[in-house]
Order: sequence, then C-alpha cells, then structure tokens
Amino acid sequence: MFYKLLITILALGLTAAALLVIRQQRIDHAHAMAQSHQRLVEHETQLWRLRAEVVSQCRPEDVREAIERSDVLWNAIPQRPQIQQPEPASYVDGDAAMIQSNSLAGG
Repeated sequence: MFYKLLITILALGLTAAALLVIRQQRIDHAHAMAQSHQRLVEHETQLWRLRAEVVSQCRPEDVREAIERSDVLWNAIPQRPQIQQPEPASYVDGDAAMIQSNSLAGG
C-alpha cells in the first residue's frame, strides 16, 4: 500500500513539474512574440519616418532642376501602363452570346 501511494505521489509530482515546464515555455514564447511585434512596430515607425524625410527632401521642383542640369536624356515613366482596350462587341453579338449561353444552361 505504501509503494502505491509513493508511486502515485511521484507520478503527480512529475506531472505537475511537466505542466510547469510547459507553462513556462508558453510564457517565454509569448514574451518572444511580444518582443518581435514591438521590433516590427519600431521598424515600421522608422520606415514611415524615413519615407517622410525622403518626401520632404525630394520635391518635384528639385528633381526637375536636377534633370535639366544633367546632360543625360531622361524619359518619364508612365503612371499607368498603356493597355489596348478591346473593341466593344455589337449589341447583336451580345444577344447571340446570351442566347447561346442560355441554351447551354438549359434555360
């Protein structure tokens, strides 16, 4: 009887110790995640600060003056790519396509 009680107490003690280790690991991982998140926020803040500094120091007028002073021929980058629009289908073609799709759908 004594041995059964001793084994039960040891098993409960080992289980409690294992649970404490797992709990401490969860706390450590949560702390590491919080630190990583804080570093991410700091880096994003620094990035926005640097972007604002670039914008404040690089005005369009200054860029135009620098381009005019240089001997290099600069071509502007288009804001939007030039995409050729397809020609619109006639109304009759649209009706034929609708009739064909309805007949395929069983309607």
